[in-house]
Amino acid sequence: MGFYDSYKTVFINAKASLEKVTELNNVVSGERYRIAKLPMAVIDPGVTPIKKGSVGGKLQLALRFQVYVIVTANEPADWLEEIVQPMGAVVDQILSDKTLDGAVLDVFPRAFVPRTLPLKGKMYYGGVIEFEATLFHS
Repeated sequence: MGFYDSYKTVFINAKASLEKVTELNNVVSGERYRIAKLPMAVIDPGVTPIKKGSVGGKLQLALRFQVYVIVTANEPADWLEEIVQPMGAVVDQILSDKTLDGAVLDVFPRAFVPRTLPLKGKMYYGGVIEFEATLFHS
């Protein structure tokens, strides 16, 4: 499998995993989207440091991606229930299969940030969860 296919498979599998989260109505990754059918998740690639791995000269990738959880356009009455709970469900789902269906060696959350999200000229409430996945590519 080439680099592109290995990289893309991580996002395909992360999206498939997050589509199982009952708190989300929509999950997008890589495609053009509208902010609709909230709550929704948007998976964005991040910086991926690459180094030469110690195993057979393979490349070791620390593939980072952010999941923007867009919950509502209205200020929540209870941040823990309305914002943190669906974000926690996203973390729980990703951690339920730490290999993303065999696409990576391991995946873990690096940051969990409930906050306002200025997107497409409008303010939304939700947050950002950053994940890091480890994979080797030859």
